[in-house]
This record gives sequence, structure tokens and C-alpha cells, in this order.
Amino acid sequence: MRDNIWLQLGLGAAAGLAGTVAIQALLKTHEKVSPETMPPISEHPGGFMLRKVKEALPEKAQQKVERIESAGANLLGLGYGVTFGVIYAAIRPKTRRTLLEGALLGLGA
Repeated sequence: MRDNIWLQLGLGAAAGLAGTVAIQALLKTHEKVSPETMPPISEHPGGFMLRKVKEALPEKAQQKVERIESAGANLLGLGYGVTFGVIYAAIRPKTRRTLLEGALLGLGA
């Protein structure tokens, strides 16, 4: 597989996306089952990033960002997971412990 970098990067992106979706599903389930144990989060990280970008834009551009703000905030989380998967796939040496290394990367991210 190391011979085909595009296949490797694609698999890394798919693994990052799958991991991100799994983590988000676990967090949603945890939030429903025992919300009192969830740490307080004042603002969704994707929403925070979009708000900071929007504040730096001219007024007319800010209005356009508001239309996609909710979807954009959620997509940023997916993009973050996919990016880590691609980076990992690009830089990791050949290994037989892919699952363990992927799990450690997920914990680190």
C-alpha cells in the first residue's frame, strides 16, 4: 500500500472520518444517558472558530457566513478528524499495529 500514496491518503481520510463520526455518536449518546457528567462547554468549538473568522470579515461577508454557520460549525469537526487521518497516513511508517496507533492518535487529537 505504501506504493500508492493516493490510496493511502484516501484510506487515512476515511479512517479519520469514521473515527470522528464514532466519537460524535458516543458523545451524543453519553449526553442523553447522563448529561450531568458532561463537562461544561460554553461554546461548540466549530462555532467558536466560525465566529472568530466572521468577526474579522467585512459586514457584507458576515451576513453570508451567517447563512451557513450551523452546518459549517459541524463540518469543521469532521474536517478536523479527516485531516488528522490524512496526516497520519502520510507520515506513518509501515506497521502492523495500525489499530493501536490509530486509537492513540485519536486519543491525542
